[in-house]
Amino acid sequence: MTTVRSRTARVLATSVVAVSAALGVAACGDEADRGVTLEDINEEGVEDQGDLDDLQDDASEQDIADAPNEDDSGAFFDDPDSFANEPVTVRGEIVEVLSPHAFVIGQGDMATLVTRPTPDGVTLLPGYTAQVTGDVGTFVLLEVEDDLGVDLVDEGVAIFEDGPYIAAVDVNLLDEE
Repeated sequence: MTTVRSRTARVLATSVVAVSAALGVAACGDEADRGVTLEDINEEGVEDQGDLDDLQDDASEQDIADAPNEDDSGAFFDDPDSFANEPVTVRGEIVEVLSPHAFVIGQGDMATLVTRPTPDGVTLLPGYTAQVTGDVGTFVLLEVEDDLGVDLVDEGVAIFEDGPYIAAVDVNLLDEE
């Protein structure tokens, strides 16, 4: 809501500057420009207000679409392959912690491997719900190990080979399930 208000304030400020500039041009222009009256400018301002309402509606829809806490969980767990090479934010129960750099969220067919480059002070525990933001990729053990700079061979990740996984850039614990 704050973003919409700040955008609205910016649009209104821009409108004021534009009207002021128009008045300045009208005052400083040649004889042809002197025919513009204050009433003409006010009528244009009313038309511009309609555009402002449209901009506010568009901004609101865009803000909702770009919300950082957007939860892609349902769609992602239904069809993770459709998110290949796309950023996602998902929430799921941590079912297994394989290492400080790898854990599994979701259960059964919806189980997804999540990797993270650094533990960043968040201790992961099974049973807790994690919110994970990252890019979806195809898990290739050697490539992921190179990206992370760690050895995952002994950490039980082989079953995820060639399947979708999330390369996390942000992991937050939400609560205990």
